[in-house]
Amino acid sequence: MKAFCDVHLHNYLSSCSPDRTATAEKTILKAAELGLKRICFTNHIWDERVSGANGMYRKHTLAFCMQIKTQIPADTHGVHVLVGAETEYCGRNKTLGMSAEGARELDFLLIPHSHVHMANFVMDDPAPLAAARANLKEKLLAIPGITEAQANAWVSPLRLPALEPFLTEPIGDLAGYLARFLVDSFESLLEHPELHKILKLIPVAIAHPFQPVGYTKYTEEMLARIEDPIFQRLFGKAADLGVGIEINPCCNAPQMLRMLKIAKDRGCLFTLGSDAHSPDTMEDIFKTEPVTKILGIEEKHLMPFLIP
Repeated sequence: MKAFCDVHLHNYLSSCSPDRTATAEKTILKAAELGLKRICFTNHIWDERVSGANGMYRKHTLAFCMQIKTQIPADTHGVHVLVGAETEYCGRNKTLGMSAEGARELDFLLIPHSHVHMANFVMDDPAPLAAARANLKEKLLAIPGITEAQANAWVSPLRLPALEPFLTEPIGDLAGYLARFLVDSFESLLEHPELHKILKLIPVAIAHPFQPVGYTKYTEEMLARIEDPIFQRLFGKAADLGVGIEINPCCNAPQMLRMLKIAKDRGCLFTLGSDAHSPDTMEDIFKTEPVTKILGIEEKHLMPFLIP
C-alpha cells in the first residue's frame, strides 16, 4: 500500500527537534511535495492538569503546544491537517500524561509505552544499571566544583553503552527485563481509566509499540522472548478497545513483522507515522510501504480517521 498519510510528525515545538526552523508551514509544504493527503502534528505534550512531568515535559504543556493551531496557514496545498499530540505513558508508576479534558483539544493522540530511554521516569533502571549510574555520579561529585544538580543532569540521560565502563556487576538479561516491562506497560496502559475516557472523544494509537527507544539493538531479541499467546492477548484487548497500532519506518524486521501480523490477525487497526522531527526526514514515511506490503495491509486495515 502506498503511504498517503503521516500522523506522527514533530516540528520545532518539540524540543527534541534538531530543526528549529521546522515550522508548520514548512512541514505542510513538504507533505504536499511528497503527495501526502493527510498529516497530523504530534508534538510531545504533557497535560498540565496531570502531575508528574519530568524536566522535558514541564516545558511541553498543552497550552504551549496548541499554539500550532494558529500557525497552520489557510492554504494547506490540498493536505488535510490535523493537530494531535504524542504524550507519555510511564509504566513504572502507571501515569498517563494526558487527561480526557485535555484530549478535547486534540484530533488524535499517540501514546508511547516504550520511551525506556527516559530512565527512572518511564522505566526503572535494572539494578546493575542503577548501580552504574550511582557509581558515575559519585565520581563526578568527587571533582571539585561539581554540584549534585550538575551531576544529576549529566548522569540521568545516559544509557548503555555510555554507562558500561561504570558497571560494577554484569548487566544480566536486559532483553528479558525490557520484555517484561513492555508487556506490563502495554497492558496497564490499555487498562488505564483515563485512556478509556479519552477513547470516547478522539482516536488513539500506540506509538512505536514494543520498540525500546534507546535500546534498539535489543529489539529483536526482546520480541523473541514474548510468545505469540501473550501478543494475541494484548492485541486482542487493543482491538476490543479500538486502540490503533503504529507502523513506522523501524518495523521491517522479522520479529517486528511477527508481532504486527498477530496484531492484524487479532483485528487491530493501524496508523502510519514517520516520527519525523524535521521536514528533511519526512520521506521516511515511505519506509512503511514494504511493511504494509508484507503484511497485506490495505486501507481497510487503517483507523478510519486516516482515510481522506
